[in-house]
Amino acid sequence: MLEPVYLSWNPSVGPLFSEESKIHTDIKCETLQLVSILANDFHVPLLKIQYPYGETRDERREAFKEILKCVNAKIILPGGLKGNRIEILEFVEDAVGIGAAGFAIGRIILLDERPEVMGYALQRIIHHHYEAEEALKEAEMKVLQEEPVT
Repeated sequence: MLEPVYLSWNPSVGPLFSEESKIHTDIKCETLQLVSILANDFHVPLLKIQYPYGETRDERREAFKEILKCVNAKIILPGGLKGNRIEILEFVEDAVGIGAAGFAIGRIILLDERPEVMGYALQRIIHHHYEAEEALKEAEMKVLQEEPVT
C-alpha cells in the first residue's frame, strides 16, 4: 500500500493538501494518475488517501468521486477522524457507496465509548450497505439486548 496521500479536492482549482494539515500545494489529477501507475508497477495497487475536505457532506462526496476518476488503484481511507459516532458512520457510508476499497480505522472503534456498538454498526454499513442511522440503531439494539455480536 502506498501511503498516505493527504489532499483535499476543490473542483474549481483541483486537489489541494487538506486544510487540517495546513500544507497547501497544487496536486493535479495527472499527479494522482502517476502515483497510481507507479503503485501498480510495483504490484501495490492500493493507495491510502485522506478523505477530501469540504464544507458540506455533498462537497466531500463529489470530491471523492473526482479522486476515484483519477486513480487506477483501490483506495483505503485512514482514520484520524474527529466527530461524533453518527458523523463517522456517515463518512464510512458515503465512502463505501462511492467506491472506497477499505478503511484503516481501528482506533476509532477501540476508543469509542462502546466499541461493540461502533464495530457492529461499521460492519452493517460496509458489508450490508446499511445507512449510518439505521446501522447505529440496530447496533445499539443488539448491545442493549446483550446478544453476542457476530
